[in-house]
Amino acid sequence: MAQLSKGFKSCFINYEKNGIIRHPDLKDSNDTSMDAVIGYMLYCKLHYPEDVYESWMFRIPVEISDKYKWTSFWYDWVKMQSGRSKGNLFYLGTILLGIGMALTIWPMKWLGFKKGKYYFNFFNVHLNAWMIYFSPDSRFKKIASHFLSLAVPRYNTLVRLLLQKGFKMRIKKPMEGWEWQRLHWVKYTGITNKVISHNQAGIAIDVDILDCFL
Repeated sequence: MAQLSKGFKSCFINYEKNGIIRHPDLKDSNDTSMDAVIGYMLYCKLHYPEDVYESWMFRIPVEISDKYKWTSFWYDWVKMQSGRSKGNLFYLGTILLGIGMALTIWPMKWLGFKKGKYYFNFFNVHLNAWMIYFSPDSRFKKIASHFLSLAVPRYNTLVRLLLQKGFKMRIKKPMEGWEWQRLHWVKYTGITNKVISHNQAGIAIDVDILDCFL
């Protein structure tokens, strides 16, 4: 954990000058994306005092790097985490994402489509679930969680737990492409359903994170 913490901290070195870097060894890449910053922030929320966490969230700009900038919906989440917004725009975006994904995922599955190119990226649902989980409790949070859950299969134990919904327990095995951010019947380019051993993966992150909730 100490090594992981040191790695996260190094991504914020010279923040005012260089912004947030994707990896300690990529100081000149300047291509940090939304998902990387959200991961950093959720880690900080777990391991740093609330005032430190809010100060970092307050300083995150709309343009994360030369290559990426926040969407309006997700930047509203950033502002909510620093007390500058109630998160209504974020929750609206979450509701629209849940409805849109549900209206495409289930008909496509019923029609037998299995190639990843026919589906929107389920990665967004997975990441949005983490953002909801670490948001303050409110009526709008519950409503957004409900609509996002419409797009989440009951077998996806982790995402269902993040949204506080019922689930069906699956055998906890580390998979290529990570088990919780994909649809199990979809064939993604370059990703198989192969189970990864601890020796191959070094860590079984999809299993280890689920263990934190069970």
